[in-house]
Amino acid sequence: MTNSPEPAKLVKTTAPNPIWTRLSVIWLVPLLALAITLGVAWKSYSDRGVLIEIDFADATGIRPGETTLKFREVDVGHVETVGFSENLSNVRLGVRVNKDVAPFVDADALFWLVRPEVTTQGISRLDTVLSGTFIEGFWDAEPGAPQSRFTGLARAPLAP
Repeated sequence: MTNSPEPAKLVKTTAPNPIWTRLSVIWLVPLLALAITLGVAWKSYSDRGVLIEIDFADATGIRPGETTLKFREVDVGHVETVGFSENLSNVRLGVRVNKDVAPFVDADALFWLVRPEVTTQGISRLDTVLSGTFIEGFWDAEPGAPQSRFTGLARAPLAP
């Protein structure tokens, strides 16, 4: 009898299956929903306008979310926040301006509050009794350097 060693046993190993073969197709549904949600969120974020701050002496009739910014009687923004300036001397309004109008709101822009007024000459802006106070803005048709802080006028300028 010869003592010959037994031949080595052949070890059979299998390569792990790729991960895409182990995942169920049903996982595509939440991944697709996540992609759609991120796309909608990005679109909403990129469509938002520019936030500017306008200081006024008071905020009578101003309501966040309701008060609008108008240019030539067309809504071009809305008030998001109402607060105070650093030294509490003025009311600071955070106004979101539509992104297509924002490049024109530069250092030459003027803002004032439009409210009903009763004077010896008569009653003006009576329509704001029903619609509410709004901010009227005036700026030129030339895009300029962006500015984010403005001081509102006490009344409408004589010739904007």
